[in-house]
Amino acid sequence: MIGQYPSLLDWLKTFNAMSLIPNDENDTEIAVEYEDIDMDSEGEEDCFISGENVYQLGNSMMNELLLICSNLGLLQTDSDQSSNRAAIIRGEDCEEWIHDLQRAIRRDHEKKKLISKQLGKWKIVQKKLLPLLLNHQHDWSLVFSILKILVMLTMKPSSDSNDIPQQLHFIREYKHAILSQRVVPVLMAALGDPLSRQGTNRTSEDYLNIELILTLFRNLLATPNEDVRYVTSATEYFTHLQEDFIKVLHQEHLYEMILLIASNIESSEYRDWNLLILEILDQTLACCCPHAIANHMKSTTTQNSTHPKSSLLNEIKAQKKQIAGRHSNFGGVLKVQSVSGNAILMSNLKRKNAFTMASPSKPLRRRGKSAGQADLSDIFRPKTSADTTDKNTINVVYELCESILTSAYYPLTNSLKNEFRRGSSKLVPADRMQYFHFVWFLLTYQRERVHHLTTDTSENTQKSANEKAALATLDMFSFNFVLQSIENYESTKNHSGMCVAVKLLKEKMAYVSELLGSQDLRLVHLAQSIQHKLFYERDFLDRLPLLIRSWTSMHSIAYSTDVVILTHLVLKGLDAHGHIKVLGKKTSKINKAIDSEEVQQTITRKEADFDLHRYFRSILNHDTIRMYAFVLGNYRENSVKVNHYIHSFFHRVSKFQIEGELTTKPMLFHIRVLTVFNAVLQDKTINNDQWYRSLVAFIQSIVRDFFALAEKNHLLYVEALLRQSYAVKSCISMQRIYEPIVPMAPRKSAVEVKRAEQRLSDEGEVEFKLSVTESGGEVVWSSLEDRYLSTIYKQFRDHPSRFELLSEENLLCDRTPAEIEKRVEKLGLDTEKTTEVIHSPKRLRRAIDASSDCEDESVFDTEQQ
Repeated sequence: MIGQYPSLLDWLKTFNAMSLIPNDENDTEIAVEYEDIDMDSEGEEDCFISGENVYQLGNSMMNELLLICSNLGLLQTDSDQSSNRAAIIRGEDCEEWIHDLQRAIRRDHEKKKLISKQLGKWKIVQKKLLPLLLNHQHDWSLVFSILKILVMLTMKPSSDSNDIPQQLHFIREYKHAILSQRVVPVLMAALGDPLSRQGTNRTSEDYLNIELILTLFRNLLATPNEDVRYVTSATEYFTHLQEDFIKVLHQEHLYEMILLIASNIESSEYRDWNLLILEILDQTLACCCPHAIANHMKSTTTQNSTHPKSSLLNEIKAQKKQIAGRHSNFGGVLKVQSVSGNAILMSNLKRKNAFTMASPSKPLRRRGKSAGQADLSDIFRPKTSADTTDKNTINVVYELCESILTSAYYPLTNSLKNEFRRGSSKLVPADRMQYFHFVWFLLTYQRERVHHLTTDTSENTQKSANEKAALATLDMFSFNFVLQSIENYESTKNHSGMCVAVKLLKEKMAYVSELLGSQDLRLVHLAQSIQHKLFYERDFLDRLPLLIRSWTSMHSIAYSTDVVILTHLVLKGLDAHGHIKVLGKKTSKINKAIDSEEVQQTITRKEADFDLHRYFRSILNHDTIRMYAFVLGNYRENSVKVNHYIHSFFHRVSKFQIEGELTTKPMLFHIRVLTVFNAVLQDKTINNDQWYRSLVAFIQSIVRDFFALAEKNHLLYVEALLRQSYAVKSCISMQRIYEPIVPMAPRKSAVEVKRAEQRLSDEGEVEFKLSVTESGGEVVWSSLEDRYLSTIYKQFRDHPSRFELLSEENLLCDRTPAEIEKRVEKLGLDTEKTTEVIHSPKRLRRAIDASSDCEDESVFDTEQQ
């Protein structure tokens, strides 16, 4: 179509005559952008040209965009001012030009999005496409051609783009235009015709049209509100676009249609839309906090029993709080008189680049191989909270949560689990995180709802708690899926994924604990069976110590709090179960028919009594205490339960016996813990608070014990500054004031080991199987020990006493120096060109006591007594 016109100059005149470019301050900026384009003949045929540090549209692409946009239609200047709908005269072959625009957008740069940004600067969507859609809404072919362009222009920016704020700015303008020009009712009317046909009467074009409109809604919901720090009085509406859009969708009954599709998601008609439905619902729920929704539910259930006078007073107080924030986004010019008497105009309107957003100051971190993986959800996380979301939006989300749990939660989650189970090709990495967030949100709301309905006995709350709705995501596959995801996120350094997965795992355990207190005996038995399966399989129990030990100071306070709550729930469940049977450690049976160097190992597992004492010891180390101290440092913002969980753990640590009367209390005598304790004791505002009374008393007792022990052992002041790698041994040494420990007894023979194992097994105190020996009496080395030895041996290779030092390492403390020397020779680690040991490609099961402190034989005998 470009060849029909003689020159670009004629089309520039036509373009200006149609008022496509507004006659305001932007004229100068766009004219400067046109002048910056290199008009040489070599780059005329290129779509994009690059300068020194910037990409820009080539002459040919700019000419094509001008030609296409000028032939879409002509705006009428004498349109009715009373309505928001702009009148437009449809251009000749308008639909063909729209198809040309689609092809041009498909050729856009994947990261730079130069064509999309140019269309956003020209306001093509607001001035051309949306008026065409509104004025010709009965021309379905034209409508759905425009919808394809809207879907392409509202897609998420690439995570590695350098101008994400500008791309989001244009999408927010499209979202505001769709709301202001009332396009949503037209789109809902367009959905009515294809949805009215069912079964074989519905054509493939109907399915495409439905999916296209739902995808547009998904893209608009995925666009977050603008940060309040970067808005002025003119752009204040950017801060509540998401809430306004959700309320409009609710008024147009979109969510009723979504819930109807979700309740029948297993049917062949809607099966392919399960992930799309998940994204729409999750983006809607993400604008609020589940605790705010639960509080709204509690207020609505007790509203009738509240006195009218007190309700009116609460409403007046809420209005007074909102008055203070009326002018928080004030923007304009302020006239100030200087010291010399001159008038000064102060303003922030003349900014060099309105799209350059100054990011908030963050602590600098080293980037390297261990750096965290960037995730797109960090860019599109919701910018709203429970405090900024209005009551109408909270009410909409509350009704949506109730409807999901009533009819759609079970079929939708089952359909999504089937997608993850078979590894569908439709899945992308972000789908897993959205599924976790969706399940976490509804489980949190349902748990608080169940707790409120079971504890409140008023007449207004006597309705079904619907506890069975959330049981679809409490099966063993769901738990194992979360555990596997945590391991994957940890290996790829995806911290945002780790936070979501751990948060969901914590909420699952909290919901199971809530069901244990239910009045329905069937739910109690069901919760007990879930706990028993989790503890019996050991995968969950083995993951928790590794999760605690992987904590670093770079993790957020929210993630650390979730780990603290999860640890408390697990230890509380183990205490309640008492003596339980679990599957033992994976051991190996040796095929004696083959050579000893080519050992074929088969996995066998037997039941064994669970040793809670040794399990808790595997959790204890220096980093665990640091994590709890880190969370306690936020004691003012923590909930009462979180502070109680920290107090409970520290109390368990102070009473945990190692040998005789010796305990692990000196682990609390570290400078980081004592600093937090000092801050709590110096805080005068919590002295009379009953919620802190027991915690303050405990801290005072720990501080007194510290100074009492320091009077006997003056080196304790130095020990408090050091990181104790072997915490249990250090606790024994500090309490014995460094008296020599009884030397290690000679290693027992294979017969004595078997007798000791049989004797301890009869007493019911064996949990971890001892190493299996070969026929010749040689102890078999596991793949984990070989890998650890090959890694650590490089540090001690040149040391004369390297084998004695290696025998004191965590994983090698049960090996004698002679055994280590023999194994080093067998692996060939003493050669100059040492290669790493190649293990089986199967993932090794990491033992929960992999880095626990080693003990001598006398200490081991004392514990068994």
